[in-house]
Parts: sequence; C-alpha cells; structure tokens
Amino acid sequence: MKKKLLNMCLGLLFCGSAMAQMAITFDGLDVETLTQADGSQLIQLPDGTDLNNLGDKMTIKVDGVAVDPASITPNPTTTFITDSEIETFVYDGKAYSFRFTAGQYFTVVMFSDPHVAEGTGISVADMQDKANNMINYKYTFDELPGYEGSADLVFCLGDMDKDNEESGTNFKNAIAPFNNNNIPFITITGNHDLVPDIYWDDNEDYGYTYSGGANNNTALSLVKSQYATAATNGGFTVDRIYDTECDADFVIEHFAFKYKGVRFYCANNYWFQKSHDIGSIFSASKTTYAADGTINALKAYLNKQNTDGTLYKEDPAVWVSHFPFYSEANDYNDSKDRWWLDQNNAAADRDPVCLWPTDATSSEFYNNGVAVTYTSSEGKALAEKKRKALADIIVQTKNPRHFSGHSHKNDGQTVTANNGSTFRDHTIQPITNTGVSNSLEGNTFAVLCKSGVGIIAVKRVTF
Repeated sequence: MKKKLLNMCLGLLFCGSAMAQMAITFDGLDVETLTQADGSQLIQLPDGTDLNNLGDKMTIKVDGVAVDPASITPNPTTTFITDSEIETFVYDGKAYSFRFTAGQYFTVVMFSDPHVAEGTGISVADMQDKANNMINYKYTFDELPGYEGSADLVFCLGDMDKDNEESGTNFKNAIAPFNNNNIPFITITGNHDLVPDIYWDDNEDYGYTYSGGANNNTALSLVKSQYATAATNGGFTVDRIYDTECDADFVIEHFAFKYKGVRFYCANNYWFQKSHDIGSIFSASKTTYAADGTINALKAYLNKQNTDGTLYKEDPAVWVSHFPFYSEANDYNDSKDRWWLDQNNAAADRDPVCLWPTDATSSEFYNNGVAVTYTSSEGKALAEKKRKALADIIVQTKNPRHFSGHSHKNDGQTVTANNGSTFRDHTIQPITNTGVSNSLEGNTFAVLCKSGVGIIAVKRVTF
C-alpha cells in the first residue's frame, strides 16, 4: 500500500529555541499537502474520503519518534474532523494546526481581451510581465483562511492579439511564460481573432477574403496547439465537441477537459455560430454551430460516462466563452448581442454568405424557416429561446458558473434556465484596463476550485 509522509511545520504555544516537527503517515491513501500562510498544513485527501474514519490509517511522529495518539489533546485518531476547518492538536506543550479536506483545492486564473500589439492593447513585453506576475502571485481567499494558492490553470477569454494577426507570433510570445513554466494555459477566440460575420465594422469584409480566411485559420490553429500543450502540462485530455453532421476538419469546435475533478467547457467565439459556405474556414454543411447542432452535441457529451460510471454532467462545471450571455442592459440593437440574434440572415444588409441551417424549416430556433428581423419582438423571442436552450444545458451540470470577456467592463448577470435554475455569468474587463471606468476592481479573475465540488470562490485581482 502506498504511503506518503507529510512533514508538518508547528506553531509553538510558548517561545522556544527549536521548531519541532510532526509527521503523519496515512496507510493506503495518496495525499497532497500545502503549507498555509498561518503556519497550518492543508492535508488534501482523495475525493470521497471519510475524514472521520482515518484513525486506523494514521501514524503520528514528532521529530521522527512515534507517539501514542492518546498522549495528544485531542486524540487525532478519534477527533471528529470538519472538512477544511482548523484542527489544533497539543503535544508536550506545543500546538500543531491542520486542515483536512476530502478533495484538492486549486486556483484558476482568467484574463481577457489583451489585444496584444494592437493600438489600444498591450505590448508583448507588458503581457509577459503580467504573465510572470500571475505565476509568482500568492492567491488568497476569505472562504479558505490561510490558503495561499498558485496559478494552477490559466485562461485567456479571447481577443488574443491584433485583429486577425497573420502569424500569431505576438500572442505566442506574450504568453510564453506560462508554457515555459509548464503551467497549463488555455485560450479561446474572440471576435478580433476570428471573423465569422460582418458585424464588426473594423473587419467588415476581411473575414471573407483569402487573407482573412488564412488569418482565421491561424487563430484556430493557435487555439488547438495551445490546448494540446496545456493538456501535456496539466495531465488531461481535451475532447472536441461539434455537430457530427459537420465535416470535423472544418468545424470551429467547442472543446472540454477535466482537470483535478472539475470539467471545463470552452467555446470558440460564440456558443452558437452562424452557418457559412466557406469551406476553408467553416463547414460547408450548413449545420456548423447552428443552435440545434450545438445543443445536440452538448447533450450527447454531457451523457458520456466517466470511468467510475458517473456521467460527465455530474462533474462540477466551469463554462467559458468570449461573449457574455447578455450585453449591457440586454440591448438587442447592440452588435455585441447579435450572436444570439440574426442567425437566419433576415436583415437586408447582411452578407448572403451567411446561410440558413439545413434543418431551419423544422427548427424552433429559426422560426420554422420563416425569416424575422432580429430587432422585432419575434426576433427577440427567438434570441431568448436560444439563450434558454443553452442555459438548460448548463444547469444540468454540477455547480456551474460561466465566465466571459468582450464587454470591456467588470459585470455579472444571473442567467435563468427554463426550469428556474440559475447560474452566474461573470464578465471581466480587459487585462489592459484600457478605457474601463471601474478598473480598480481588478482586471483578472482568481477562482478557487475544489475537486469534486467545483468553484468555491471568485475574486478580482489586478496585474
């Protein structure tokens, strides 16, 4: 059976010239330990461990000498242990503090909209400095006093670099510190990385030209290359999620992975993507990211089984996308919100390269094939129907949260599914703080997670 020796630093009840040490061995359990800021030790046991049934597995030594648990007050082998709360044991006039937990805590760091090397964005060097600061920072949370975590997993929530940068070199150089330190780093595309429609005036025609297609493919290749590197560094496997009716080689797919007992769901650009007849960028099958295809793909994925027989949807879940569920004040005339809306190309001024999905005539999300204007009451109702359909998927997962960027401000909305269940969509301002009125609130999310539980706390910090 496997044993792991935990060397415990001690807090003394009285002044002394020597610092004693306590060691605890657990038979048959693989545990991890973290020294906390208050001097106690966070003892992290496997998920599902009965913290009050450890007495027969525990051996206690002080300065390398075995001691009788009965000589410790209270006796650790018979003490009722409350998950993550301080337990103080006294032996020979000295106090030893511990926290025991079933499951492992870890810290996720999220930033968005760096716009590397863009006029209003951040320089490569400054982003590297921020990355190094994220790596060296000690993350603390009121919800777990004494905890000092490191950046275990890092996300960029889109708008990576200068609009449609051909090589992607600037962004790759900017985030190199994460890869150089073997920290799993995930990025997704935003509207400045991928040009799926012509709503963005600064890119009105660029996305449909040869060069625009090449740059879109560069962005997608960068995302895939980076999540492959992250998977190696983080010891996880990335699953592609896409409509199986599409040609998988040309799908701007969502993807997901499970890290330390929490499953992360990642969308490139939009959760629902318009169909396009551009085979080099999008699938020409007319089903790419249409609402029905995406919903069916996500439903199928959630019902896959883990090795222990549980379903993926029973895993704690974190969902990320560049775009929030709702734009500011839910303004349906705001182009920032149109990814939910004009998917049937009803507006007269929209480029005809945007296609109806093949099943539009039988889809409630496309008004059964009858065109409506996205600003009309019918269009708004269809937009909300799409939101609710995705919300219905998200609330099937355990303790879900959604994170997004794009809006260039700190914000948050509560999203409600059809059954009344809710989750929070957290929106973060750009890492640059450029043009943000509430920049003092922090430009980066620090997220405390626990394996088997999910998110414990979310706070904003500034880099």
